[in-house]
Amino acid sequence: MKPLALAVVMLTLPCVGLSQTLCRPGEIDYFSCETTANRKIVSVCGNITDHEITSESWLQYRFGKKGAIELSYPPKASGSVEKFEGNNFGKYNVADLRFISGRTLYGVELNDTYSGDDAQQRDQPSGGVTAHLGKTKHLSIECKTANASKYFRVFSDLNTSLRAHNGETDFLYHFLNHVSK
Repeated sequence: MKPLALAVVMLTLPCVGLSQTLCRPGEIDYFSCETTANRKIVSVCGNITDHEITSESWLQYRFGKKGAIELSYPPKASGSVEKFEGNNFGKYNVADLRFISGRTLYGVELNDTYSGDDAQQRDQPSGGVTAHLGKTKHLSIECKTANASKYFRVFSDLNTSLRAHNGETDFLYHFLNHVSK
C-alpha cells in the first residue's frame, strides 16, 4: 500500500469507531452499538470511574443518530445515577442496565459468549434495548453487532457500581406493580 493511501486509511479508522457512539469527547462510553432498526445508535454515557460514585457522578442513556438524538434519559446530569438499576448475571455473562421513563421500562443488555449447561449457549455476543410498554407489550431493538470485547468489562463494572451505590432495587417489580397499572 502506498504511504498516502495508508495515511488516509489510518486517519479514517478513528472516525469509524466514533461513529457508533452518541457519547461526546470526555465522556465514558460504557456501551454503544448500531441497531438493526434504521441504523440508529444506542449509547450509555457518563463519568463514573473506578467503581466510585460521588455527588458529581452522572449517567445518561441516548438513542438516535449522530446529530439527531431521539431520547436522552435522564435529561439532566444531577441526580441521574439514582435513576438506574444495574444488574450483572455473571454466571451467564449478561449485564443489564434498567431505567423507567414515564410509563416505559427500558433495559439495555449486553450478552457475552456463554457455554454453560443450564442456559442456551451463545457463540456470538449480542445486545440491545428492550422497552416494556405495560405488562404485556414490549419492543426489542437488537444491535447489529455487540462489541463485548470492548464493552463487557466496563459495562459490567458500571452495573456493579450502581448496585453498590443504589442498593437492592427491583425496577421490574416496581414497574409491573405500580407504573404499568
